[in-house]
Amino acid sequence: MLDMLGVGATARTVYGVMQQYPGAGVEELAGLTDLSEVQVRAALDELVALELLRHSRERDGALVPVPMAVALPGLVRRQEEELAARERAIAASRAAATRLIAEQVTPGPATRPAGGATSSTEHLLGADAVQDRLDQLVAGATSEVISLVPGNAVPEESLQAAKAADSVTLGRGVTCRIVYQDAVRNHAPTLAYGRWLAEHGAQVRTTAVLPQRLLIADRCAAIVPIDPDQPWAGRVHTTDPGIVHQLVALFEQVWVGASPLDHARPLEARTGLTNVERALLQLLAGGTTDEVAAKQLGISARTVRRIMADLMARLDADSRFEAGIKAAKNGWL
Repeated sequence: MLDMLGVGATARTVYGVMQQYPGAGVEELAGLTDLSEVQVRAALDELVALELLRHSRERDGALVPVPMAVALPGLVRRQEEELAARERAIAASRAAATRLIAEQVTPGPATRPAGGATSSTEHLLGADAVQDRLDQLVAGATSEVISLVPGNAVPEESLQAAKAADSVTLGRGVTCRIVYQDAVRNHAPTLAYGRWLAEHGAQVRTTAVLPQRLLIADRCAAIVPIDPDQPWAGRVHTTDPGIVHQLVALFEQVWVGASPLDHARPLEARTGLTNVERALLQLLAGGTTDEVAAKQLGISARTVRRIMADLMARLDADSRFEAGIKAAKNGWL
């Protein structure tokens, strides 16, 4: 019990012996505890500070143990005061860190290209530069972080690295909304991470096709890939209000059509199609190849062919051309 209340091991030993031998002095206590006199004196100082010992009223200069029932409330109160002080210190540190992060994230003086126009757009080249800016934006967000995450899986090392930052952000009460592709439902680590986010206050949805990778912080700063095919090679970071406004509108459009992660894959009531099946039909009807469709849906070309084979069977079609005609006739396109 005493160890939980902050009493050191040596002090606990001395206190226990003094309860049995209340009149023992420093030399005797050292012999009874196998401690040095220096250790005993340090333990006595600690016990006095914790109000577990008091000066004797009978023997001048002697110390006697305070009964446990009397001492415990004081120890508990002391711990409560120390905890409150630590919480105040943590709050002050968090506020200072938030100010510092905000100062670092706030764009510096805008660069002025030819013609004198002010630019608030920056190119970030390389995975490290991209990750640093993403971390800064998420850590510095005060109200909202929204993001689109294409692909069928997020690398497990990236998920682990993101968890600590996401815990802090969600813990600060920042609203987080994320849209993954439906394909992540087939990747256990990413699916588990999405559920972890949802359990900790984030809103997570999925949809069949995502237009691009996107992160927006506080509706005032956004990051998108320079080349969507190589998102980690470089990103564009912009605080241009017009651009950010359009990107927010894009996110909201995707968000409305996405399904909550904790729901089963939704089926259209009229057609019985999943989001992926309808999106695949639309892509192939537009002349997209299996490989390109697979990339846009975050699935493999083999999965594309399997889904098409199933759709052809359901449509009772002997060819993709016939399937397209029947799909259009049935209102599937």
